[in-house]
Amino acid sequence: MFNIGKPDPIKLAKRKNIKGLIKALNYSKDPTVRKTAAVNIGEYKFAGCEEALINATNDPNINVVRESINALYKINPSVASEKSLSLFENGDKELKVKAAILAARNHDMLVLDWIGKTKDREIIETLLYNSFLPREYSLVQKAAHLGSLEIVEFLIGKKDVYNYEDIEPIFNDTFAGEAIINKLLENNKVNLKGNKLFKYGVHWGIYPLVVKILSETRITKKQITEGLAATFISSKSKSETSLKIAELLIEAGADVNANLPWIGPILHSAIGICQPFSAQYISLLIKNNVDINCTTKKGVSALEEAAYNGNPEAVKLLIENGIDLKKYGSKALAAARKKMYTQGMLQPQYHEIRDILHYKGIRC
Repeated sequence: MFNIGKPDPIKLAKRKNIKGLIKALNYSKDPTVRKTAAVNIGEYKFAGCEEALINATNDPNINVVRESINALYKINPSVASEKSLSLFENGDKELKVKAAILAARNHDMLVLDWIGKTKDREIIETLLYNSFLPREYSLVQKAAHLGSLEIVEFLIGKKDVYNYEDIEPIFNDTFAGEAIINKLLENNKVNLKGNKLFKYGVHWGIYPLVVKILSETRITKKQITEGLAATFISSKSKSETSLKIAELLIEAGADVNANLPWIGPILHSAIGICQPFSAQYISLLIKNNVDINCTTKKGVSALEEAAYNGNPEAVKLLIENGIDLKKYGSKALAAARKKMYTQGMLQPQYHEIRDILHYKGIRC
């Protein structure tokens, strides 16, 4: 094949011709062929090419080096980490930057944390700007999303202990903040005092943080109760972690019958959560002696709230546990019928609620 022209790595890959790809990776006349060979080895994850890829990381063409490391990440991540670190020790600036970007895109914590320790701002900012993360993310958010504690600490200013204000930007990443906060907690590097930290721990569903604050600081019953309400309306309310936090806060003394000025009764806030978690939260409150006949200041009952929100499971739970149907049934039915007329057949849950209440003898 090599006698009739330069190799075609794409065709070789489709034919699963590994020997041909390795030869293409060493084709001295054209760096594009070498680069394409590395790309296809990585795409197809061909085993037995590690040694050839390692040799290719010494290629004079920087693009061949980059794609060889990228292929190694797909085939053997630990070897890729070793080669990336060696590039940081011996490579030029451009090569270091490309290796850093690859480490970020492959979530290589070993390399990323090593980069953080170097405190090379240019390389750190370049790899974060070139990561596949939303442009609106701050650098701290991007570093948190990548999971590199060393880079996060470099960006926020390394300290022995961090206050809430120091780590607030980390919380703004819904997906990654928890991992970084947990790493800081493990190293006892978070000042646990202050209600703001407690609120954010509850809001983002960071269970270890809430546990640590409750066990090591003084939190008032009012703060714990407000935390319980916040659990129901947080961005992570539809998760098992937030359910565990709710259980923890009730055990810590939260008032399940509180009627808070900014949200109303605790029970009502639980009803508004999407199913199936709504039923689990309501069951938890009932188990802990919530008053199911509680109302808002405007007289809205939990049954009416459940009917209006189209939550038949909540309606069933409230009826099964003895809510006063004579007092609140008609208004609940009226709320469901109002939604039926405005939402039509597109929202069958309101018809289900109507049927449940009709079966119980409720009429408007």
